[in-house]
Amino acid sequence: MASVVLFGLGCVPVYPLLVLTTAERTSPEAADQVVGLQAAASSLGAAVLPGPVGLALAQDPGAFAPATSALVVVAVAVHLLMRSRRASRMVHQDE
Repeated sequence: MASVVLFGLGCVPVYPLLVLTTAERTSPEAADQVVGLQAAASSLGAAVLPGPVGLALAQDPGAFAPATSALVVVAVAVHLLMRSRRASRMVHQDE
């Protein structure tokens, strides 16, 4: 139980820091829209993800690590997809 609490506390600063540094990572014109998308994605994730994770834990209490690992894999895949799309957009702008 202590490790779950520590894991949660370790993740706490991620969302506020992402929102805070959005203007540095995007254009100032798009920052408002990106923060809105971040808030929408956060709300959607908070509404949708606990259910399947709870169902997995109800079936097998040892499923916490695999469920967390699956969510991390999905997050990494989305991150890599976004990076590749951004890189291809930058290449097309340079042409």
